[in-house]
Parts: sequence; structure tokens; C-alpha cells
Amino acid sequence: MNLISGVHCLIWVYWMTFHRPPTTLIRKKVPEQAWPLVLNDKQQVLGALTQFNPSGIAYRRSMVKQLFGTDNPASLADKFKTRDDIINAFKDARIDGKKVYASRSVRDIFHIVDGYNPTNPIQDGVVKFQEVYLPTFELIEKMFKAGVINKYDFWTPAWNASFAKKRMYLPQQHLGF
Repeated sequence: MNLISGVHCLIWVYWMTFHRPPTTLIRKKVPEQAWPLVLNDKQQVLGALTQFNPSGIAYRRSMVKQLFGTDNPASLADKFKTRDDIINAFKDARIDGKKVYASRSVRDIFHIVDGYNPTNPIQDGVVKFQEVYLPTFELIEKMFKAGVINKYDFWTPAWNASFAKKRMYLPQQHLGF
């Protein structure tokens, strides 16, 4: 079996060697930025990263045009260069008097924000929560407090129903390629 996939989880299997059967890790198919996340300090492969960085984010073009005056991807890339740009644009975003959110839940935005973290969370056999994960959670908290993220819980009926509502900038979680 090849350990390259697009599922949204990180599998850490300490008792398995990934370069021998029954698994085969094809090193050239793993992106360079993923290696720090799956190697220990002895350069042994400890797991298979399956939550790659999103390569694109789907958005509702009609909403974007109403909010920002353009739906052109290049113009939007220029507008949103930093995470603070996103926070500032969405903290008071409204269409027809209704609040518009950049994301429907904390869990949705976690997949995007944490997917860009290249630091190995396990160093010297210790999970480095403060150094690796805390900045991610602090950013998400900042976005939530600013009103950028809606309060839906992941996979609940309200979360599922929110896909049909026109109040979310990001109608899909993310697209990984």
C-alpha cells in the first residue's frame, strides 16, 4: 500500500517502518515541506502526513463581488496577503444587513491554518504543544473573537445546513491537490 493520500488526518505509527512491506513510502512523492513533520531527530520516518496544505480555497464568487467589488482571483490574492487582512475584511462583513463569515467553524479553519505549519510537533519524543500548536490556536481564537468564524460545530445539522446558506465566504473547507 502506498502512504500518499488526501484524507484529513495525521497518522503517527511508531511501531512500523514505512520503507518496508507491508507499507511502501515513496519518498519522491512526498513534498519536501512535509518531511520535517514525519521525521524524528534521527531522520526516521514516524508517520505518514495525509493532511497536506490546501492548494486552493473555494469561495462564492457572487458574494465576493458584493463584499469586495471584485471576484478576480488575482485581485483577491493582492487584497488578502496576510491573515490580518482576512480578519479586518470579515470582522464587520455584511450582505443585505446579514453577517457574513469567512468560515463556518473553528474546525474548518483549523484545517487551513494548521496545514501551513511546517514544524514537527514531536521533538525528542515530546509533543511541543506550546511551540507548534499554540500559535495556530491563538490565531484561530483571534479570528473567532473578531467574528470571522461562525459558531457552528463540525458535522452538526446546523453546520451541514450552512452549506446552502449564502452567509459563508468559503462554501467548501479546502481543496487539496
